[in-house]
Amino acid sequence: MDQDPIIAEDLEPVRLRTSLLERIDQLSEQRRRLLQEMATIRNQVAARRQLNEIDQELDRLWDERRRELRKRQPVEQEEIALDLSMEDLMGDDAGGF
Repeated sequence: MDQDPIIAEDLEPVRLRTSLLERIDQLSEQRRRLLQEMATIRNQVAARRQLNEIDQELDRLWDERRRELRKRQPVEQEEIALDLSMEDLMGDDAGGF
């Protein structure tokens, strides 16, 4: 399935691999493995503590990722606003000024 190049370009900043996303992937994989092994782990208290720490760190990292993405958004909105002409803003009546 071919992807629209404009959509692909718009999504590129979201898809870029960063150290933050790499860390999220690592912790997610660690969490997945821990959950799979939970039934066979002898020290359930320690395992649950570790799972809780991973969950807290993932929450923090995802919050940080959302902040990164929000920082980009205002710039993009300004660029869109600059592309609008007076006719776009006022309709066909703009020519009467």
